[in-house]
Order: sequence, then structure tokens, then C-alpha cells
Amino acid sequence: MKKGVIILSTAILSIILLLNLSYALEITLTKDSYFPGETLQAEFPDLFLKNLNLDNLGIYSSNSVHKTPVEQDLIKEDGKYRFYAVLPDNSGDYSLRLEDIVYSENGKQFNRDIIKNFSIIQTNESYLSFEPGFIYTSKNFTIRVKSYNKEQTINIEFDKMNFAQSFQLGYGSEKQISFIIDSLKNTTSSEISINNYNIPITILKNSPLIVNTTNQSQKSLLELIYSDTADIKIINLMGQQVLVNFTLFSRNQTQVKNISINSSDRDIRVEPSFIEELNNEKTIFLLIDRYEYLKGFINISGQNGSILIPIEVNITTNLSRVNTTITKINNSATCKQLSGEKCSSNEECSSPYIVALDGYCCPSQCKSTGKSSSNGWLWGLLILVVLAIAGWFLYQKYKKAPGPDKIKDIFNKRTSDYESRINPKPFPSTEVKRDLTKF
Repeated sequence: MKKGVIILSTAILSIILLLNLSYALEITLTKDSYFPGETLQAEFPDLFLKNLNLDNLGIYSSNSVHKTPVEQDLIKEDGKYRFYAVLPDNSGDYSLRLEDIVYSENGKQFNRDIIKNFSIIQTNESYLSFEPGFIYTSKNFTIRVKSYNKEQTINIEFDKMNFAQSFQLGYGSEKQISFIIDSLKNTTSSEISINNYNIPITILKNSPLIVNTTNQSQKSLLELIYSDTADIKIINLMGQQVLVNFTLFSRNQTQVKNISINSSDRDIRVEPSFIEELNNEKTIFLLIDRYEYLKGFINISGQNGSILIPIEVNITTNLSRVNTTITKINNSATCKQLSGEKCSSNEECSSPYIVALDGYCCPSQCKSTGKSSSNGWLWGLLILVVLAIAGWFLYQKYKKAPGPDKIKDIFNKRTSDYESRINPKPFPSTEVKRDLTKF
């Protein structure tokens, strides 16, 4: 009986451990050991509360406290990060570290570093390095390949483009391979193989935003989609995160493709940041982790334009002041479609403003405030005063200027002084008599 209980307990603990490991933040490398100058490729899930950049990653040798300088890059794609680095030529034990990070696991937040160890070993075998270690582009691109130790045959294949190329590359030589992506019509995710290496690749193609329509003329993004939010204003506690959301709608359930949503500040995390296809509506979440004042915007962009949602974040230590104000747009029409008016700076609306798709709108009538006419005479008076002051200063300046007789006297005096310096009067002679005394 006891043996059965022990076995059952062990099984339960093993399952719990496996579940925890399955959600653990871990760096995945393509292998555990590399050759000098080879390309390291890594992936890890996006569990972070802030977007990462290259400052958050470093390659360290042994117990060094300083990063090893390498060529590297980082990108976030489909809920994960990809990282690559062209490794140094020195062999030894190394580690790839995620530093200064805050991430969430199983509902808990952690701010510890993540470390993945690997080694660089010497070899007499032939191998390659390549750069970049991943490709995410909408344009033609190149890959640099370098051969180590021996001359070798390089075989490159990219099935999605029916691309295949072979060539010889001598020891220590490198070559640039160019790829022209004009033949691809749709966004493509695949791999490029170079001998026994694979490079992840995503090629973005700008598909038409409107599909299933007979109208061949492209419409602006504002005519295709709209947001239910005009602006977002937040007062949040120092050190606390805040989560808000808004909704994007497609007009008349038109199918709209390839919509990007991003923020003007890295402390605002957008999820999702890309909508491949919008048929009806989609909720967008904003996780804001900010420790100081912020004024920015959320940019919703597509091939035919963009929509901006202003966002403002104020920080307080007073819990009673915490507040989130989201100005909602209750309809999908522009001000003109609502038979409203756009009031100018010297006009005001005779009734409360409403928020239309293209901004604040007066649903009744814009009336002049009279400020422009009442201020006109003030500007005129100010100009007259400035001119009068300028005229008085000019008058005083010329009034003090010397007349012709005064100028003549000054000239004669200066001439006399000059001649006295050139022809000084001789000193009177004086006879000096002295006794001669012998010492």
C-alpha cells in the first residue's frame, strides 16, 4: 500500500514538474557547441512585460562581467523572439543571457536573468558562417556566406521561390547571395537552406486591403476600418501596470488584410500587433508599464494610410486620483456624414461636441466667438506704439549728432595734436658741471 502511494505521489510530482517546465522561459539554441566564427541562432517565447531590444541580450565568455562584442540582431515575430550572433574566434565556454527583464510565468512576475550555456570548440572540419541569421523583410535581400578551414561546395535552396544555387567557396572566402522576391505574391514564412544550416525567413508582401469587391480603385484605410476609441487618458499609480483595450471594425464586414498596430513608445505593449485578416471586429489590448509622464499615440496602419489614437499617461502616488478615460466613438460616420460642422479656432459649437470618425464634430452650428474682430484693433494699436518708440529713438540719435562747425573744430584740433607729435619742440640746452673726484 505504501509503495503504491509513493509511486502515485512521484507520478503527480513528475506531472507538475513537467507542466511547470513546459511553461518555463527558456532559450532554445540550434545546438550546444559551435565553431569559431559560426552563426548562433536562438529562439525564446515572448513572456515579457516590456518589449526587448539588444541591450537585454549579451554573449559572455566564461565568468567575464563584460559582453563579448559580436554582430547580432533581434526580432519579435508570432509570439516569440528570434536572435542571432556571429560568434567570436576564441574557443572556450560561453553563455547567452537575457538581462534586465521582467516576465510572467504561471500568473507570477519574475525579474531574474535567463542564462543559456554553450561552448566554442576548435575543429579541422569545414563549416560555414552566415549573416543574417534570420530574415524578416518586404524587400529584396542578400545573405553573406563565409567558408572555414577548407574549400567547399555551397548549396543554397529556397523552395518557395524555386531558387537553387551551387558554387565553390575557398577557405576564408566569403560571398554575397542576392534574392529577388518579385515572383512572390503573398506573405511567406519558410526557410532557406545552406548546406546543413537553415535560416528562418518571413517575406511580407503588400496585398490589396480590399478583397471580394468589384471596386478596383483603392480606398483609404479610414474608409475600410474604424476604431471605437478617439483617445485614451490614464492616471496610474507609480510602478503599477494598467491594461486597456479598444476595438477595430471593418466597414460593412469588408475583408481587410495586413493591418499593423504599434505604439509610439516601447512601454506600451500592443497585442496583437498584426492582423492578417479583419472580417468583422477585433479587440486590441494595450499593456502599459510606465514610470513617468507619457504622451504618444497608437498607430493603426495599412497599405492605404493610417489611423492614430492619441494616448496620454500621467503618474500619481495618490490612489484616489487613479482613473482611465477612454473617449468612445459611438458611430462609424465622419462629421460630414453626420451633417455636422468642423468649428475653426475662433468658433464654438452651439451644442455639446460629439466624436465622429474624423475627430470632434459640432452636430448643430458653429458660431463665431468674436475674438478675431475684437483683437484686431489691439494689434493695430500695438504696431503704432512700436513705430512711435522707434521714431523717438531715431530722433534722439540724430539730434545729438554734431553739426558742420563742430566737426571742423574737431578736425583742426586732431590735426594740431598730430603735428605736435611729429615735430616736437626742442628742449633748452643746459650745461652740466660736476667735480671730478678720485676714489
